Amino acid sequence: MSERVARQGPRYALVIRLPREHEVKIEDAYLGLSGLTKPVISYHITLLGPFRLRRDTTKPIEGILADACQRWESFQVRVHGVGVFETPGDHVAYLNVVTPERVMALRGFLLKQLLPLVLPENDRVAQFTLAHYHPHVTLGLGLSDAQRQEILVATDTHPVDLSFLVDCVWLVSQSGASPWHYERSFPLGGDAQSPCAPDAE
Repeated sequence: MSERVARQGPRYALVIRLPREHEVKIEDAYLGLSGLTKPVISYHITLLGPFRLRRDTTKPIEGILADACQRWESFQVRVHGVGVFETPGDHVAYLNVVTPERVMALRGFLLKQLLPLVLPENDRVAQFTLAHYHPHVTLGLGLSDAQRQEILVATDTHPVDLSFLVDCVWLVSQSGASPWHYERSFPLGGDAQSPCAPDAE
């Protein structure tokens, strides 16, 4: 990885947002469980990030993303089954992407376009982004061993099985201590000037 340093400025990420009707199903099934919370930017699959722009970056990231996404066709994704990234006393529960191949291919394509411009914000993110990417929808972070067990039992009893069309990639950003927010949408295989579905704003 390049030794060039990142700009002091916003943090960014690229995500696939779940349709609102699927968010409601996840909320109804799991939000009552201890330790599970809805993300500020709603349920999503992270493609890349968090990252910052390199200090010497001069190309506009939005233009590169718009061009790249125009060259990628929309595709179907299925989300089903709960998994856990296990660290004693600090578990992460997630919904599994059952059909990850196209998500991983899109992520690889976008990463190839953006790698000269971005730096992962730390080594853990670099490992997740570059070496051990596993597409998923996060349900809860920092879970205790007891919460982990409760979630696995409950989600076994009330599973969700969701399929949807991925036709848009979102750039999200965070400045300082402010919450993450949606910056801009990039339609797949379409007109870069056309907004994505209104309920994804």
